[in-house]
Amino acid sequence: VVAIALVGVIFFAPGFARTQWLRFSDPYGDHPPYSLIALCVEPGTTNVRYGDGLDIFVTPSSAGVDAVELVLQPQSAAASDLAGEVLPMFQEPGGRWRAAVAEVKRDMRYFARARRVRSHKFSIAVRTLPEIEEVRFRTAPPTYTGLPAHDGPLAEGTLRGLKHTQV
Repeated sequence: VVAIALVGVIFFAPGFARTQWLRFSDPYGDHPPYSLIALCVEPGTTNVRYGDGLDIFVTPSSAGVDAVELVLQPQSAAASDLAGEVLPMFQEPGGRWRAAVAEVKRDMRYFARARRVRSHKFSIAVRTLPEIEEVRFRTAPPTYTGLPAHDGPLAEGTLRGLKHTQV
């Protein structure tokens, strides 16, 4: 009887069965409770340059969601922790919701929630290394060659010069 009941649940409610199986087989993983509404979060796990902002978009799978919140947590927060800094999200045309996180300066996790529905948790990594946007070279060939100096981007894809060329 129990086996028939399990097969019935798997057949008639596959989303519910999948969610419960994940929560049972991996109790410490990030598995949101089952809901008829799913929250699709963009960009998901991402990285941001130190001090830049990040726009996060959430699209509910069905209509009827009247408020969505974005929850920001420090990277050190426990995986089961659902508390954190709450940002309101604003609805855009087409049913999509948007929140802007200004000046990201530390690694963090985030998730979206609406009433009793929540999304998976995603990570934001902060890039603190400088980005090289442009490289310019100045090459001065030896004077005996009579060749002009070159000042600008890398010529022909490689850096070449005669012996004793100053770069």
